[in-house]
Amino acid sequence: MSDVMDQATLEDRTGVSFVSWLHRRDGTQLAETIRPGSRADASQWMSQVQPDIAMDEARADCDWDWPARVGVNNTLRAMRMTGEYFVITAVSDLAQAAIPIGLMTVFGRPSFIPNPQQDCIVIWHMSAAPRRFLTRHFGEGREPRGIGHALIDTAISRAFQQGMEGRVTLHATPDGGEKLAQWCSVALRMHRLTINDPLPRMAIYGKNDGRWFYFTTPSALQYSQGHDAQRK
Repeated sequence: MSDVMDQATLEDRTGVSFVSWLHRRDGTQLAETIRPGSRADASQWMSQVQPDIAMDEARADCDWDWPARVGVNNTLRAMRMTGEYFVITAVSDLAQAAIPIGLMTVFGRPSFIPNPQQDCIVIWHMSAAPRRFLTRHFGEGREPRGIGHALIDTAISRAFQQGMEGRVTLHATPDGGEKLAQWCSVALRMHRLTINDPLPRMAIYGKNDGRWFYFTTPSALQYSQGHDAQRK
């Protein structure tokens, strides 16, 4: 692919939309909505979803307080970083009402870890509803799959929409253990910063513990295009 075609592809990608449906485990589709989140969404998550998450102490988010984390994102905005907060909702087969099934906070414009001269989006917090909750609301075998992938795609889409050419960074918290690091490396196919590589000198990055991952423009484009069938 030529450089001219590459640039045209990137310019076209600035109009990419979020995914609009997820696969269910039985092979059917579940319509969903990805939109900016509110404090009400965080409160609903804490009352309806977080109790199921808290039952699994192996999850990195087992003790998260989402209203507090959304408040941190507001602080980032006050520091002139482009803090954003997204929720994925779908209509519950049980409740016949929209419920949150995924939450994510991101912020943009910090230096990109492989190249500090470029900017990127950093995924700050991300959580997907657990299988127990999804079974209760959608039925055994009809649970939505790929919520985490939809959240990752949302971050990449924002990076394209905001002119950052898809570049995304995240830190796999040690609380998630090797399972989380493997999900980033294997399922997401993200690049992993080696523990000897320097991080940009920004307070948000802290020290390099070997658990920083990132999408370059080519890998972000490949990931994004892999989800195009799920867009409107």
